[in-house]
Amino acid sequence: AWCGTQLNVEANMGNNEILVQRDLHLARGNVLRIVDGRDVQVLVNQGCVWITQERDRRDRTICAGVSFGVDRQGHTLVQALQPSVVSLAAPRAERYARQIDILARGTPFGATVYRPEPRLAGHILQAWTALVAGLRRRPAPTL
Repeated sequence: AWCGTQLNVEANMGNNEILVQRDLHLARGNVLRIVDGRDVQVLVNQGCVWITQERDRRDRTICAGVSFGVDRQGHTLVQALQPSVVSLAAPRAERYARQIDILARGTPFGATVYRPEPRLAGHILQAWTALVAGLRRRPAPTL
């Protein structure tokens, strides 16, 4: 049954959580894919969704007014059983997941909702690795 009431998501959040994604609209059959999002709370504002986590045999169906806490790394899939609106809360404002996408029904491709920016240290390490690799490939000077 369609649950047409939109709920106040902040009422379902814990004291130490930050609303990181608000009002993600999912058409029936669309999937919200959360990669490595342990501790993210999925808050269903409107509609009903089916949730499954990688390496977890338990699936859940939750409807408006209920939240679900992602309790492991890996992929978490949130599929809309009917037109739904979900929000996400997390204990920190950044780096709460490796990536979050909305996938259109029946396709592996979709729109990226969240991907953290690489850290400066990662850029420096990549540049250093490329520099060292380039130096190793240069031939030794001949005399």
